Amino acid sequence: MESPTYYLWRIWYRSIEYLDDIFRGRRIKWFIQRRRRGFDERELWGLDYTIAKYVYPRIKAFNKFSKVSIAPCFFADPEKIDHSDEEWEVAKNNQKDAYDKMEQAFFYIVNDDEDWKIDTGIDFDKYPDFKEAYQNIDNNKWKLYKEEMDRRTKVIEEGLEVFAKYFRTLWD
Repeated sequence: MESPTYYLWRIWYRSIEYLDDIFRGRRIKWFIQRRRRGFDERELWGLDYTIAKYVYPRIKAFNKFSKVSIAPCFFADPEKIDHSDEEWEVAKNNQKDAYDKMEQAFFYIVNDDEDWKIDTGIDFDKYPDFKEAYQNIDNNKWKLYKEEMDRRTKVIEEGLEVFAKYFRTLWD
């Protein structure tokens, strides 16, 4: 739980930041950009995140959506017309697995460390100076943190590869 002074600082910081944007004319520029082209340049600062933020809720809803049809590429033999009930079940599971991987990848991209609480081993409360905090890292916690981040990176890479491979199957 954050301290009350943290929230007061955030309110102050956001207010000053907003006023600074107004005085510099950025808010007006962004407003005009949103009216002319539908988005402003702030969305381009991290386009990967912007795209993931747009795609994730749609992939999530699509994954929950009951699908009537299955793309031929999820069957063992895509050229075959008549499939048995077992083949339909296998294809349905293949499709579900692919869409789950996509959803998980976009979830990790959008939430980017905010959805879990693994301690990094860096104690900024005890050592407010960055250099001092990094010199006093708990190596076991840091190792666990790095392993989790590596695992998530692999999940993201695999999910994005599946997304690219099966992009044309996102229909029902």
